Amino acid sequence: MLIVQLVGGLGNQMLQYAMLRELQHLGKEAVLYRDYSDEYVKESKYNEIFDVFGIERKYISKQELMHYLGYDNIVKRQLYKHFDIRSKKHIVEEEHGKFDRSFLEYEDAYLDGYWQTDKYFSDVKEDIIKLYTPVLKPNDVCARMAEQIKNDSSSVAVHLRLGDYNSETNQRIYGNICTPEYYRAAFKYIKDKVQNPVFYVFSNDLDGAREFFDQENVVFVDCNEVSEAWADMHLMSLCRHNIIANSTFSWWGAYLNRNDGKIVVAPSKWKNTEEMPDICPEGWIRIKGN
Repeated sequence: MLIVQLVGGLGNQMLQYAMLRELQHLGKEAVLYRDYSDEYVKESKYNEIFDVFGIERKYISKQELMHYLGYDNIVKRQLYKHFDIRSKKHIVEEEHGKFDRSFLEYEDAYLDGYWQTDKYFSDVKEDIIKLYTPVLKPNDVCARMAEQIKNDSSSVAVHLRLGDYNSETNQRIYGNICTPEYYRAAFKYIKDKVQNPVFYVFSNDLDGAREFFDQENVVFVDCNEVSEAWADMHLMSLCRHNIIANSTFSWWGAYLNRNDGKIVVAPSKWKNTEEMPDICPEGWIRIKGN
């Protein structure tokens, strides 16, 4: 049996579930592990793949995972990669955003990782795109914005991940990548390719995002609450083109964009701490932020 962890925000959950579907496609017996005692999981309860996409809420518990790994008699065992002793079944993805086919070849393992490349679900790509259609209904203002975007032939989704990325820890990992220079360069690239583009700006800190832009043809999308973040991702996917942040949230907004001839602009670097060479699909435009 294979066990795939489900952790992180909506974007990362979608990647992990896509990995699960690939394993099942390959004929493996694979299940999810979801730990509802984890504080981050509790905070993300409004934007879970189960609710957003109507996916069956089926997973094993922490107790079941502990039993599988042989930790039944170990008190207060924490499931992190820096164990003094780690079960041989506990397989950790050490390098993120880098495809390693060997992870798809296991038959009996707990796969602890994020699987941040579409190469991990290449066989089920079309199924995944169809699956990731929200079943939740947007609020009225968001529904009107969706119609506006769909009728705008020059719409460009722009995502700024601020908020939690401004913490000291996250600044070390993600900081100084999606800078004002990155967005200026991305805007210029789009303007050279698209006639009269309209930039629809999405962010978890719109006040901070407004400081990045002081030009015309910018629409700040503020129709959704934190509990409706999934709807921002859906709106991004409806735009004709995408300028993404170093965030799997807008990665999926661009990936789920089905418009012919779409342009996706992404930062040339994803993290300060890892190379992540396979994070972006072929054809996306990589631009430096400094």
